[in-house]
Amino acid sequence: MKKFIDVLKDIEKLAGLKLKSIRLGAEITIEELDWETKSIFLTTAKGKRVSRNFPEMERLWESLCKKHAIHVDSELGGSGSSRNQPETILANLPYVEWFKHLKKKHLTLVSKVSHSLGSLKKMDDIAVEEMVQTLNDLETKSKGGDVSQVVVISGDLISHSEALEQASGVKGQSLQQGVYEFWLPACRLLLVSDQSVTGTISPGTYLVIKGSAPQNVTSKVKIAGKKYIIQTTEGMFLLYLQPD
Repeated sequence: MKKFIDVLKDIEKLAGLKLKSIRLGAEITIEELDWETKSIFLTTAKGKRVSRNFPEMERLWESLCKKHAIHVDSELGGSGSSRNQPETILANLPYVEWFKHLKKKHLTLVSKVSHSLGSLKKMDDIAVEEMVQTLNDLETKSKGGDVSQVVVISGDLISHSEALEQASGVKGQSLQQGVYEFWLPACRLLLVSDQSVTGTISPGTYLVIKGSAPQNVTSKVKIAGKKYIIQTTEGMFLLYLQPD
């Protein structure tokens, strides 16, 4: 996954091009990126000069990396013609395609370059069917609380956070001091400083199990407000989530 700074550099290459929009008649032209004010200046189809900010675009990029597809209006908490602008910018990147699901436009991140920079590509019908099934499966798992959970205990939070962000393209969200949350496809990962844990636990990657721990396992810890029982056996590291 690309880091957001690299995405911005790709967006900067779009400057001066008239970008087609998924919605007809809503083309835009990017004028410049102002790195100092963290703004993208553009001109609408009606000749109006407006700007979009980097944090807004980063929010959408993180959602694209975290989820399989996004509906821009929903991600930005509303609807309206202006929402078309960040949607158009992202859709014109060569690793983003678009499709319709439930009569709404969605953007999806593809694993490789599928079209030229400054052009649009609609996802093919077979791929859309697979994507919709994936979205439905993820929604079902999410509602049922069945998304896999992993806890990584780290003795070097900063280095490990940077490495994870670079590898996944997802930026961690701080839940509290020493605890970062990463939403990866079908997986919630907590990166936790060993100094932020109440109790004794060795650095490593632990799979969270929802269910009763074996009776002979009694080592307990508290992480981000949740109580767990630790089991380490035959190279496996498990955390049994305890009921509140």
